[in-house]
Amino acid sequence: MADEHYSRFLEKFVNEGKVSIETVDTAVLRVLQVKLAMGLFEKPYAVPKKVDRKAHVERAEKLAAESMILLKNDKNVLPFPKKTSAALIGPYTFERRGLHGSWALDGYLGASTPNMVEAMDDIVAKEGGGRVMVTGGRLNDDSNYIFSHSNHIVLALGESHEDTGEARSVSDISLSPAQVELCKKARLTGLPTV
Repeated sequence: MADEHYSRFLEKFVNEGKVSIETVDTAVLRVLQVKLAMGLFEKPYAVPKKVDRKAHVERAEKLAAESMILLKNDKNVLPFPKKTSAALIGPYTFERRGLHGSWALDGYLGASTPNMVEAMDDIVAKEGGGRVMVTGGRLNDDSNYIFSHSNHIVLALGESHEDTGEARSVSDISLSPAQVELCKKARLTGLPTV
């Protein structure tokens, strides 16, 4: 479906004898039998369904918010006190698309989806405090200065929407080694880290 293995390799493999034409015929027959049983030859197009896009996106955002879980709150790090200053670092600091996941093409609203920087700016504007940002996904030469002017560290970690979904699923959902290393370095500062 999402991958291009058949279009890229199947003809070559049949010509090389690695896949028999009978195997291809059997696979095609199975697909055609299912389509026939579902009446797709008599009525090949679905009736368009009107979708309230705004309501759909609002519901998806509500469900996403309800499904988020804070696994640990050691030493009551959260919520941050008002007037705090936080360093924001990680590969997903500026990410928008991945916040919707790999299956949310109809829910992706581009620039209207706040990235971590914009979300933190919004919180600071409402609650007070300050945000110090480390750009990119790694610690750099300015990190010590930035951390010394921060009360907390917020890590923007995870996986790209390009690494999940159809034909992209992984068997190990652990953070990448680089992200684990970033976590360790952030914790070494002694600052409360989220």
